[in-house]
Amino acid sequence: MNNRRVLRLTGGWNLQSHSVMPLGSNPLQPIRCCLAKGGRLWVGYWNKVHVVDVVSRKVEQTFSVSERSEQQVRFLCAGGSGVWTSCRLDPILRLFDWSSGRPLQEVDFTALVTKTLGPAFLTLSPLQISSLTVISSRLWVGTGGGAIFSIPLSITSEDVSIPYCSISSAQLCYHGHRQAVRFIIAAPGCLIVPPGSNDVTTSQLILSAGEGYINLRVGDDANEGSAEVSQTTPQRSERSHIIVWQNPSPAAASAAL
Repeated sequence: MNNRRVLRLTGGWNLQSHSVMPLGSNPLQPIRCCLAKGGRLWVGYWNKVHVVDVVSRKVEQTFSVSERSEQQVRFLCAGGSGVWTSCRLDPILRLFDWSSGRPLQEVDFTALVTKTLGPAFLTLSPLQISSLTVISSRLWVGTGGGAIFSIPLSITSEDVSIPYCSISSAQLCYHGHRQAVRFIIAAPGCLIVPPGSNDVTTSQLILSAGEGYINLRVGDDANEGSAEVSQTTPQRSERSHIIVWQNPSPAAASAAL
């Protein structure tokens, strides 16, 4: 909410009957992310997370995600018994315990991007996390430069497993965008019929969206197409794209990204 308030609606979208819960203090900033799980609501406001009991509508706990007061919590992603967070314009991922809010792990993405894509990639734009989600026991990370990474998480049970990530096992998706990755989502339960076959298999699709497309193995394809095409028509590498991966098993991501 733009006025740093949380609305609790009961029984549907009756906008005339709701509760208002102010959070934080001046200067006002919008609430950029929320995460609901098990009767509690995590609300990101400025550089803090407010943990709200949805029944009593009281703030149970407040803790800082970043030591920099000007930071703004942008993403909250649950996995196992933990929550991965990221702040706006920040390359650092942080893991917190869902029950206590205790910090568990901190990962600076700068070293990974430099190692896999080279220092030149960081000269195009400051490194930042532009999208973040947990799918199939993996942490999917989209960057402001269009690169997408998939990192295995140590999740064996959704109730008790702490989703630590092994940065050494991170995979770079060779298919990326030319600008920031806008979102990464999962579409489970898709029915796939291979060409020339009557067999139907259930698969999970993972989709990313962003402006432009680039195959990081071969480089930019901005020169494709005829020179006679009107200059007002965006080239393929400049148009908005949705990239789709097929994951045969929802329990484990494919090794080939």
